[in-house]
Amino acid sequence: MTKIICLELNEVPNEIMIEIIRDIDMKKYRYDFDYLPTISLDNNQLHPWVTWSSFHRGVSHSEHGISDINQECSSQDEKYPTIMSELSKNGYRVGVFGSMHSGRVSITDFDKYEFFVPEAFSSHFNCKPKSLTGFQKLNLYMSKSSARVVSKELPKIKFIFEAFVSYVNHIYKFRSLFCVIKQLFSEVFSPWKKSRRRIVQSDILFDIYMNLLYKHKPDYSNFFTNHLASSMHRFWEAKFPHHYEKQISSKKWINKYKNEINIAMNSARYYLKGLMNFVDNNDDTQLWIVSSMGQSPVQNYRKSQNYWQIVDMNAFISSLLEEKIEVKQLTQMIPIYGIEANEFLINLIEEKLKKVKSNIDIKISSKTNTTLAFIFNKAGFKNNKEVPYFENLSSGRKTTIQGIKKVKIDENTGSSAYHVPEGIFYRYGDKLNNLDHLLRDDGFLPITCFKDLALQIM
Repeated sequence: MTKIICLELNEVPNEIMIEIIRDIDMKKYRYDFDYLPTISLDNNQLHPWVTWSSFHRGVSHSEHGISDINQECSSQDEKYPTIMSELSKNGYRVGVFGSMHSGRVSITDFDKYEFFVPEAFSSHFNCKPKSLTGFQKLNLYMSKSSARVVSKELPKIKFIFEAFVSYVNHIYKFRSLFCVIKQLFSEVFSPWKKSRRRIVQSDILFDIYMNLLYKHKPDYSNFFTNHLASSMHRFWEAKFPHHYEKQISSKKWINKYKNEINIAMNSARYYLKGLMNFVDNNDDTQLWIVSSMGQSPVQNYRKSQNYWQIVDMNAFISSLLEEKIEVKQLTQMIPIYGIEANEFLINLIEEKLKKVKSNIDIKISSKTNTTLAFIFNKAGFKNNKEVPYFENLSSGRKTTIQGIKKVKIDENTGSSAYHVPEGIFYRYGDKLNNLDHLLRDDGFLPITCFKDLALQIM
């Protein structure tokens, strides 16, 4: 039997992956990398919560229909189970760490896995083992407080202490602890470097994953990281100014942020080397490095100095419906927001959103009987005194939008790079089988083939 470690490098294109591997001294390792380009067939649904569903479930969006984070997907779980749940059902020992949509897995199902650490969009902090609960609380707090802009505030001492206890109980190496100290020290002299906290957060998570990997040695496990994708969206022009027909940023801005992607790549390189060492010492294991899609530069992209964020969902929905309403807010990736409520209220909110206009962009993203996701996107008005409002189309009455605040974007960034269907599949290990028969006529490997591939070789 072949065991698989799947490193899910979210949105990493081959251009970035080549640089990561280039600086690894391959003479220190037993094997060479095998590479195939991948492609997402999700057409106009190129979002990580869609493409990773296609990767994990073996069917594209036109069949699985998962369009948003924290979308209710019990019917999809039954009809198109993920690689992880299918392998677990078949008796394989499986470990899950942070994979997209893992936050929707029932806590009662955790016992089916060797270890289970839900994604950063999870609505709860439960983990297996329970000793990781303290760190997951901090992980979720940091993710929520640094959604579009990294918060400069530090978590409560209680959170930090509980997380530290979790970390000490799952030590792989002390590298991430030193990274935390280095990061906090650097922020004293250069506060603008606080955006690198996302990278340090991923470093800590990876060290915990490695501890679990060595302890349990599962048949299949995966580790998801978004730290590179986040840096590429914001700083692609800083690293690759020559990719743009018209330079958007000043030379001063480019010089300031030109190393941000490189620093994120250094962490990814550390992950690779740690996993390669594991494979070198375990002949029955293959390392898969996968991205469900990639990124490429966006010409003439727009920068923003601030944006409007929903900070009180109940106040926001109440101002929309013009009556006091309570809903449950689901964790989402800004500028998308998600709520959960009963079917009547979800339908009411949907209808109201269709019947109002606003000076802020609002668009429904997805809907189920009990969940609704919508895009709320405005990077600040040209006139800073302009107030966000809802306008009733029938009466013309305007209502000031409540529960929102204007947030400053310190880095003055925009989406300088965005999603493209082309991704990567690298393999490292012994006895890699030929996959040419799975390639399309254009030479790409569809991401929907990975579920069957994993089931076949294990």
